[in-house]
Amino acid sequence: MDMLYAFDGSDKDLPAAISITTDGFVDALPCGRLEQPLILNDSTPAALAAFATGAASLQFTLFRPGSETVVGDLQADDAISWRSTEREYGDFIDARRRLLLPPGTTHLIIRIDPMLTTQGNRDFDFSQLQALILNFKASPEDPVYIRSLRLCNESETVAPPIEPQAGDSIFYMQHQDIACYTYELKARQIPATIAALEQDLRREMQGLERQIRIAQLGGKQTLYAEAALLCGEIALDIRPLYPWTNHVAQRQSDLDDALRLIAPHTRDLDLYTRGILHEDDEDDSNLPVPKVPDFPDYHSLRRQGHAFVDLDKRPVLLYAMNYHNDGPLCRFFAPANHRVESYAVGGGSRYDIEWSPVYRTFHQYPTARRVGYRGWCGHLIKDQWAMGGRKENMLICLESEEIRRAISQYNRQHQHEWRHNPHLLYHILAYELMYICYCEKSAALYRQWLKEKYVDIGQLNSRWQTDYNSFSKIPLPEAPDGVPPAHLSRGAWYDWTLFNTRRFSDILLWARDDIRQLDNNIALCSGGTHSMTSPNNGNTGIDEELIINEVDDVILHEGGDLLSLDLLRALSNTPKPVVDPEHGGRAWGIFPNFLHGKSTISKFWWPKQPSRQFPHMTLSAPMQGLVPLPEVEEHLRCALDVRRLSNEISQFWSLAGEVALLYSKTNILQVPYDLLKASSTPYLHALRHAYNGIRHLDTPITFASERQLLDAKKAPKILVLPACHYLPEPLFCALDTYVQQGGILVLLPAGPQADEYARPQNYLARWGLHIHATHLPSTEGHGPAEQGYDQSIAHKIHIGPGQQKTSTHTDPAFFSGSTAATHGLFEEVAAGGADALAATDEHPLLLRQPIGKGSLYYFCGMPTPDTYRRFMDSLIEQSNIYRPLRLTAPDGSRLSDVEARLAHTQYYDLVYLTNETSHDIEFSLKTNRPYQKVRELRSLSYWHTPSGTLPAHRTLLFKLMLDPTQEAQSPTPSHHPYHGL
Repeated sequence: MDMLYAFDGSDKDLPAAISITTDGFVDALPCGRLEQPLILNDSTPAALAAFATGAASLQFTLFRPGSETVVGDLQADDAISWRSTEREYGDFIDARRRLLLPPGTTHLIIRIDPMLTTQGNRDFDFSQLQALILNFKASPEDPVYIRSLRLCNESETVAPPIEPQAGDSIFYMQHQDIACYTYELKARQIPATIAALEQDLRREMQGLERQIRIAQLGGKQTLYAEAALLCGEIALDIRPLYPWTNHVAQRQSDLDDALRLIAPHTRDLDLYTRGILHEDDEDDSNLPVPKVPDFPDYHSLRRQGHAFVDLDKRPVLLYAMNYHNDGPLCRFFAPANHRVESYAVGGGSRYDIEWSPVYRTFHQYPTARRVGYRGWCGHLIKDQWAMGGRKENMLICLESEEIRRAISQYNRQHQHEWRHNPHLLYHILAYELMYICYCEKSAALYRQWLKEKYVDIGQLNSRWQTDYNSFSKIPLPEAPDGVPPAHLSRGAWYDWTLFNTRRFSDILLWARDDIRQLDNNIALCSGGTHSMTSPNNGNTGIDEELIINEVDDVILHEGGDLLSLDLLRALSNTPKPVVDPEHGGRAWGIFPNFLHGKSTISKFWWPKQPSRQFPHMTLSAPMQGLVPLPEVEEHLRCALDVRRLSNEISQFWSLAGEVALLYSKTNILQVPYDLLKASSTPYLHALRHAYNGIRHLDTPITFASERQLLDAKKAPKILVLPACHYLPEPLFCALDTYVQQGGILVLLPAGPQADEYARPQNYLARWGLHIHATHLPSTEGHGPAEQGYDQSIAHKIHIGPGQQKTSTHTDPAFFSGSTAATHGLFEEVAAGGADALAATDEHPLLLRQPIGKGSLYYFCGMPTPDTYRRFMDSLIEQSNIYRPLRLTAPDGSRLSDVEARLAHTQYYDLVYLTNETSHDIEFSLKTNRPYQKVRELRSLSYWHTPSGTLPAHRTLLFKLMLDPTQEAQSPTPSHHPYHGL
């Protein structure tokens, strides 16, 4: 053993930012206090030199006060990585988000003999260690205390002089794999208060089990009570097993929550079985008490419109947990194998590609390798950022005939995994995709595509502002890290990215056809959801509009983002079911995703055990993690609710949106180069701003693509253009025709001022608008790269405040009794004949310009969320858009964070409300047709009126029932625009 630092006051040349204290560990002995990362480098030469003597592990002990569990980082460079051109691609130890650090005392064992670099192709050379960074998330407000940083011969056990105590945490890392467990778990001391709570919970669970059994003997379904009981088991039996959930604060919270969840079910079942509380009347032909149906015969389900339907044409909704196909959870969740991913685009998974014919092909044929791009692979097949599996950079070229033959062979070897599966509803060719390649075949395809598009090289040069003599001489716009050189023509980059989305869609069509040779009936899909709202879309090759309409039988949408969910549904030419194979959001977003159109959701994830490599995922797991038990119960309740309420939920899927946002492929692809690796762009920021502002105005919102507008397939009453700076001339003409014929066009800055090749155009002048000056907010630099939900890497862009203006006068028809405000980008605009609906003393903020039979509304600055919401609320009202409900606070004011929708049926209305905040909200709901009874369908409770408290995060679904006697006596049946059951 070689002690690097004892942190007991005897050390020399302590690392920077370490101070010695006795106020850390509970034994009050000296230790080091950390308020920032611990760094060993050339300022600590003796410590670095000690690694050259050889050791099996690096060990140390931490004490973290408080009750928060964090995930820390480890990074290290040796002499090779220090100067390696591959460092950016993992040629060092990059174990960020790997150190699982529970509160209290943790003994860390980092096995360093051997330890692979993150790239995985060589052993890290600790004898030439240049720098070691240990980040425990310490800060002045939350310090961390450390002892005995030492090199040890022991590789898996805590080495002297430290002796762990029962109840301490042990953290062990070998390469990328980790384990974190409680030392001598059974011997740890349990505080008396926790032991008493455990006894109380055990007694309450026994009482609920008895009530469930009594009710079941009488024929009552008890699944919701069983869900609460399962949460009790998690609190009592499972979470005490883990260091991050068995400390006092977490145990107190879990046990209290479990008691609160169980008590109402015990009480209600007791009242029910004793006849004090009655359910609705029922007889042999009428069963009004909703029952959770059994899982369907999956093989018999068919696609019909937006839904999967059973033999009686009733919609079927399913909620599954990834990887679960057995055990008691399957009473609640659908089996995960109702869908499979065949990897039919790449011929294997990053977990097991070594066993695929593609692996041998990749190593045998030089043309099998992807060329010219080192960004995230999008699972084709894997790079150093890919989660799981053996670390090896293996990026394939999909233009390679050898690779395609290997993929086809892989499909035939693995068809038994998905053919004849009785649960299978749909088959994913692959998702979370991303592809771009600069190989010779790509170059030939690209040049041919350009020749077919332009025919004449002069046409290309005019648009690109170049002087090429031949299509055959045009170079590919190289961008190895995803960003082309600054001198590259913006037109050339636009056409390259446009080509890339077309060619990758063609590759997906090839993969579809290969599977169709094996099974001609299976429902197929593919895609890369997050690419559709990414600045990097040109590098990803994803065009969901092409994929949905050319490849998909069902629409694949991954994750909880409602904007992209509504977008993908709007892009489809025909109604199709929406499926989600890997939903990573919180429980509170599951029910709203079903309401927005999903037929199936597979949640990522309810794992069988803690993750081997990704502790942050463990902490977010419902059973082993830190998810509050009321949220765990929401997962279970939601799984039951969507089966029971499939018919009611699906009524919202056909509501027609009369307000649309322009989804501009041009502005997705034509991105300034410095934003290509950012997390957003002005267009994407404005698109989300526009969507969120309308979504809470009690009316459906939809999207219109450029293709749909050019084909005249969508003519909403109101069309919003969110910072669409680039527009093709034909699209501008289509928009001009739309507004001339009576359409309402709302523009958020900056308005259209260039074509798809970034060439300036006089579009706004043709609408009578003249911009004299533009004030841009400052970009204050890029933030650190962050790994996104789909594992891709992006940088946050920090934008300065720009211009902030508040109106001195407004049009009362739009801003009655209030001001209008803008922030960020601001344009000084003049428009003859336009009305200023909001203005300062110097400048208009919002202009209304009559154009033909329609109107153009132009915000000169980006409106604040409140200004935009109030304006759109008034505009929707003045445009006679059908809104059968109005949701307000009790005082009549608008609720800005609650989504509400209403669907009419013949004898009742359905209304859902979603509270997107972390606090309860008081609400009042008014609808346009009288009702006799109000029932909240998720709880099955009756309300006097549809008003009261909407709990934090919750979604309620109301049934407003008409008086059947009044309907029977009415001379004409009631009729409303929304048709349902």
